[in-house]
Amino acid sequence: MNRAKVLRILRWIAYPFVYLVTFAIGLSVFFPFDAVKQRQVDLFNVQQRTGQRLSIERLDSYWVTGLRVQKLKLSTPSVDSSKPPTELQIDEVTARLQILHLFIGKRIVKFDAAVMGGTVTGSLELGSKERVADIVAKGLALGDVTPLTRAIGLPAEGTLGGVVHLQMPEGKASKANGTLKFELADMALGDGKTGLGLPKFTIGTLPIEAAVTDGVVKIARFSVSGKDLDLQGEGKLTLADNSLNDAKSDMSFRFRFSESYKGKNEQTKSLLQGPRSLLEMTQSPAKTPEGYFGQSMSGALADPKFVPNNQLDAILGKGKK
Repeated sequence: MNRAKVLRILRWIAYPFVYLVTFAIGLSVFFPFDAVKQRQVDLFNVQQRTGQRLSIERLDSYWVTGLRVQKLKLSTPSVDSSKPPTELQIDEVTARLQILHLFIGKRIVKFDAAVMGGTVTGSLELGSKERVADIVAKGLALGDVTPLTRAIGLPAEGTLGGVVHLQMPEGKASKANGTLKFELADMALGDGKTGLGLPKFTIGTLPIEAAVTDGVVKIARFSVSGKDLDLQGEGKLTLADNSLNDAKSDMSFRFRFSESYKGKNEQTKSLLQGPRSLLEMTQSPAKTPEGYFGQSMSGALADPKFVPNNQLDAILGKGKK
């Protein structure tokens, strides 16, 4: 092949390539991101049945094929109207379509978010028949997980990390299959002021592992024997397509405080120690033969119902003496 013919071929390749690159750069610079941001926020808010509200401070381009969102906030009303809504805020999230995968017929979006003092990274494969999500979370501050602290009613310390792999036929969570593996490290609750005024109690590292089959998350591992608290649990969560708040819970937990923590000070003695303590008198229907206090949780995740259950020793295994 002579030199002139090679140059002609290169021109045919180069001209469309330069045009596409120029077009993409121009689009990323002049695209009306503010209008798109406002439209998507309004559309999301109108569709929410639970009263959730989304706000975004800034939306712009990221490396030509991606988007960057800054100061994203999702607000969820509390079931108790006297309490303020819970808020989840993401400082920054970037998402980018992987160009090379398009040549083999795959649409894969990779994302990276800074949230709750840690990071969440992963990818989402947008297939025509199913979606595949792979997510890795590192160093999320438990104290910033407002729904968790609201449900517990106590300040929380520690970090959350884990891995999620889900395959969702037709893009539906109700048909999802996969695995979840999390670890709540250095977990502690309480501050001596909030709630009943219990001093901080150390739980330690709580592993949580679950298998997801046809939209049902079944917990395979949930137990920790910490310095101040022994906690065990099992059960399942049935996912819903619309929102995690609509997921149905069917779970059981049992816990007991260590004797050393019960006798830590006069406050813990009056609340936790002895047959006339507040815990014994108010939670007697929940006390199991092994000395744990059991609770069964059911209903929508946004508004779960807790029922005392003193029959959990056989379900969750024998308590540690």
